[in-house]
Amino acid sequence: MIYDMAVDSTGDVYVAGLTRSSDFPIVSADDDSYGGNGDGFIARFDETLSSLERSTYFGGGGEDIIKGIVISGDDLYVSGYTKSSDLNDTTGAYLDSHSGTSKKDAFLAKFDKDLSTDDLDIATYYGAAANDEDAIALDLDSSGNVYTVINDSTDQDIELLKFNSGLTSLS
Repeated sequence: MIYDMAVDSTGDVYVAGLTRSSDFPIVSADDDSYGGNGDGFIARFDETLSSLERSTYFGGGGEDIIKGIVISGDDLYVSGYTKSSDLNDTTGAYLDSHSGTSKKDAFLAKFDKDLSTDDLDIATYYGAAANDEDAIALDLDSSGNVYTVINDSTDQDIELLKFNSGLTSLS
């Protein structure tokens, strides 16, 4: 299921969402292993939409859904929610671990837009143990700061957050 799309400055088209398929067409991927229970995915097509150039899974052992995608220069950011406690490349992130429950934590991740091997730069969690959080919107400002809207379905709250471009701190 596709949740969002973006077009880069060269005309390449990126789509992101959720797959429950262990045989999703993976091309020169950062992550070529299906984690089970549903993984996020990112796919890049050429400007004519006739060629799948790159695609990758994103997630861990729990359910992971990408709901937002934004491109700026050579950077690609995604957001959504995860039930996985084992996301890759969280070292140095704002929050480097899941809240520790079966609840959903929001996440943001930064990739090199090429999406080839080892292009996941960093991923951060955002959540509290008693709540279900989901990053439902994503955008960047001209300084590279990352904005997201967090939906907390447990408390019925909405939060607007601003992260630095490295996803290491809230601004």
